[in-house]
Amino acid sequence: MRMAFMIPNPLLPSEYFSRPQLDSFVIEMNADVDHSLLDCPGRYSVRVATFTGAGSFGQGAMDASNDDGAESRLIKAAENAHRLTEALRKQGWQAWEFHDRESSVVCVGSLSQVTVGNQGGPQQPHPEFIRIKNGLGPDPEKLAMGTILPKRVDGILLDVDPRPIDVPRLPLGRR
Repeated sequence: MRMAFMIPNPLLPSEYFSRPQLDSFVIEMNADVDHSLLDCPGRYSVRVATFTGAGSFGQGAMDASNDDGAESRLIKAAENAHRLTEALRKQGWQAWEFHDRESSVVCVGSLSQVTVGNQGGPQQPHPEFIRIKNGLGPDPEKLAMGTILPKRVDGILLDVDPRPIDVPRLPLGRR
């Protein structure tokens, strides 16, 4: 196994390995955001909070339902994400927010890779990822006792399990 190397699965389509493309509506939603995840310089960031809004948000969905509740839930999700991003930045975290048709997320950090290799040893999680997970994840002692209690920042609950995500990028013509 020491001489083995990793290759992509040839049975998976090439789209599986590329970042999801952003449409113009999502780009417009994130255009005026001060700390947009689209501005994050790294390839990865750690998602620490997720705020869901409506199942879908667009002209067709709004015309079909005539329900202002879906739009207001999405607006509330965006407001909570912005409030949390600002609170985390005041605490010294490099926080980013991102809004799409269904939810808003808050991410922390800017990573070029998720794992780091040891000479001849297994891959280890990136030290910055570990620092973020320990700082913003649930209390490990309470978790070991079976109590899952997410942390709160500015009264907003964080995700129970912070996870690295691919940072979305603008299409080449819009950078």
